Amino acid sequence: MSWIYENKQYWRAFALALMVVAIAGPWGFDRIHVPAPHECSSPHVRLDDMFCGLPLSLAWSLNALVAGFRSAGFSVRAAVGIPLPGLSILLLPLLPLATTAVLLWRGDGQPWRNTHLAALVTAAVTVLFVAALNPYAPHWALWGYLLYAPVALVMLLLELLALASDRATAYE
Repeated sequence: MSWIYENKQYWRAFALALMVVAIAGPWGFDRIHVPAPHECSSPHVRLDDMFCGLPLSLAWSLNALVAGFRSAGFSVRAAVGIPLPGLSILLLPLLPLATTAVLLWRGDGQPWRNTHLAALVTAAVTVLFVAALNPYAPHWALWGYLLYAPVALVMLLLELLALASDRATAYE
């Protein structure tokens, strides 16, 4: 277990990179009405008999959130089907990115480590909640949150093992 603690900078950097890739990946669909006899052209995918969908990344959704806050007339609900206050829940998966970056930059400190653990739990629960509410989940095209959730959970496990290893060596 000490190798986890000794190499934490490397697996944190790797997990951070995977989280950034996951955020750039698709998390939802922009639904387009296309009746069944017609084909969906790439990059659209068939969702059901009446709709095709364009996969949208979390980064796009966050951009829509920022644009929605800038202009009250912008309808995020029309774009992604979620009202603006509900869309703000998509900010929570960004917390582990920030806390991981701080831990990589400043090193371990008990307040930062506790904040990081709380951010990981919050982000993992949020992503699993969003995945459970997604009417098209599980869908092969939504690999963004399908990658993010396991990375956050594995990172949480590694952080807890590193914390246990650190405390075990402190008592020796």
